[in-house]
Amino acid sequence: MRQILIFLTLCTIFCISVSFGDSPSDLPPGIIIAKSPDFQKVYIGSPTIVKLSDGTYVASNDWFGSGIANDTNAIPAVTTVYSSKDQGKTWSKLCDIKGQGWSNLFVNKNDLYLFGITHGNGPLVIRRSCDGGKTWTEPKDSQTGLLLEGHYHTAGCGILFHQGKIFRAFEMTRTPNTWGNYEAMVGSVSVDADLLDATQWTFTNPVPYDKKWGGVTFIEGNILLSPEGELVNLLRNESQSGTLGALLHCSDDGKQLSVRPDDVVIKNFIGGNTRFMIRYDQKSQYYWTLACKTTDPVAFRNCLVLVRSKNLRDWEQRCIVLRHRNASNHAWQYVDWFFEGENDIAFISRTAWDGSHNAHDANYLTFHRIENFRELTEKDDALWFSNQTKFETAAFSILGENFSIREFKNDTVAFGNRNYVWKDIPVQYQSSKETPVFFTQTFGGENPAIDVTAKKDAELLLLTLSKVELSGDWKLVQKDVLYYTDGEKTKMSIYSKPMKTGEKLTVPQSQWTGCILILKEK
Repeated sequence: MRQILIFLTLCTIFCISVSFGDSPSDLPPGIIIAKSPDFQKVYIGSPTIVKLSDGTYVASNDWFGSGIANDTNAIPAVTTVYSSKDQGKTWSKLCDIKGQGWSNLFVNKNDLYLFGITHGNGPLVIRRSCDGGKTWTEPKDSQTGLLLEGHYHTAGCGILFHQGKIFRAFEMTRTPNTWGNYEAMVGSVSVDADLLDATQWTFTNPVPYDKKWGGVTFIEGNILLSPEGELVNLLRNESQSGTLGALLHCSDDGKQLSVRPDDVVIKNFIGGNTRFMIRYDQKSQYYWTLACKTTDPVAFRNCLVLVRSKNLRDWEQRCIVLRHRNASNHAWQYVDWFFEGENDIAFISRTAWDGSHNAHDANYLTFHRIENFRELTEKDDALWFSNQTKFETAAFSILGENFSIREFKNDTVAFGNRNYVWKDIPVQYQSSKETPVFFTQTFGGENPAIDVTAKKDAELLLLTLSKVELSGDWKLVQKDVLYYTDGEKTKMSIYSKPMKTGEKLTVPQSQWTGCILILKEK
């Protein structure tokens, strides 16, 4: 593990409570490039990074969330650009670009480009900077960077230089500002062309997603040269398993994107459920990526892994780069990276850390470095970071790991790693201003550690499946009284247990749902 240099801002694994400050121990690992001004309303998106010919690193991110002025449905429309002259150790802000989001940086003929959209599902645009990212062209029309009118989606996706052309994958949507229904496309242009001139670009036909490929939709593709010498677009496949990819084939002239039925679903692709950046390493002759292992225990986007493949179909995990036990508020995601020198990887992350709104809604932009990446194996796996959650009510002290405290209300997300919500909560248990009620939001399939100490004689309430066998003096209060919105509308039962002042209890755990505490403030 000593071969992974991640510029840790602290040297040991640590524990903190759910009250978050801004002391050094609260800071995420890595070098902080940017920080949200409001963790609950303003979030960092679309990290991207390049290295200029003079060695300068240039990075950018967009901003989204309810705290963004004129924000609609959390759609980003401002991108901030930064630079580092000392290989990522320190960073300076260069500029803000209004009317740009979901973008990536790349370099062509010593000029810097930013390829993305004007706003969520807006027109496709490209900008150019001739001064290292300080100033940028404005895409006013088809001659100045407005490439396609209409509704599009993309992110910090990769650029491929091949046979004198630049290739870039993106998606079209016919139902803007809604999730899904994306149609994959690829754009290409000569390296010698004026990249801001839309007439110089060639675009493929759009390819819609087919549900028989095992997921919900595809998105955020990587245009790559396969081992067979073909152009392919390997896309994130939004699926329940979290380990599927979708592979489409692109013609050399950049005009046709097609599906080969026997070669479209990539199975066992670690991190295929979230955005990934794939690059080919000539030295090892492997394709590499940094991906979120969402099927790992205690995982959502809180487990970043180094993955490689010889053929783009079969993928193997080399090592875990970063991981945190709390998946609901910690993540390293949408990672962009490049090969640095002979043996290293430099990467940038949309990082959710202590105090984040949730794991998706990142509060930091961080820079990291991995040394000697080709040599890393599972023996180099990073240790777990961990948060110790503390919570107090008038009757109980709660202490443990791998859970969060949330208000117990209908339509509240029930588990930290699913979108299921609570329904039919009895009114006497629902949280209100007069009587706040909370629950321990855990991760389905993962056993949290929850210890309870009674501060006075009181009844402890527990929520679980009625088929769970509870030892001791637990009493069934209401059977199958509420449910969460999985496909079966799984019903949950409420139990109670008397506790004496000073008595301690470790909450039992079993089944996928585990056992969840219901905690009344009064």
